[in-house]
Amino acid sequence: MAAACRTAELGINVVNAGAAAGMVGGYLRFMNTSTEICRLRGWPTVVGVTAAGTTIASRQTNAVLTFPDITTAPLVVLGPGAVAYAAFAGGDNPGLATSTCPPSFLSLRVTPPENSDAIVLSAWNPGFNQFLPDCAGIEVTAVVPAAALPFLEPSATSSAIP
Repeated sequence: MAAACRTAELGINVVNAGAAAGMVGGYLRFMNTSTEICRLRGWPTVVGVTAAGTTIASRQTNAVLTFPDITTAPLVVLGPGAVAYAAFAGGDNPGLATSTCPPSFLSLRVTPPENSDAIVLSAWNPGFNQFLPDCAGIEVTAVVPAAALPFLEPSATSSAIP
């Protein structure tokens, strides 16, 4: 079996960021930048960080945005250059108890599954033209192969083993 993909072997970025129906988020794109096959299985950890340094860790979910509803995280095998995705989202509605949300997240600390090293990404959402709001925390899905989301990258290849 392939070894777990290490954070240093992955190119991680946010793609297709936007907002709709009170949800704000995007997709974490994990690309194997090494010359070896590796695997991802499970949920990445996403920690939102505000300008004041306040942090909120993500909650695991099975479906968010237009993500396939999965009940078990697949084993995703990534060859060199292959990609996989996880979706993340927060809310921009403060709810009934208050009229404002806490300060938005300026950055996201992302740790791939089976890793302890994180990378820091901007929480700027170009489709929303704002930073990721902290009205409802952050939810993140398990990593799935690119083939599960053909609208994101139809030519990318990775495989899943249930």
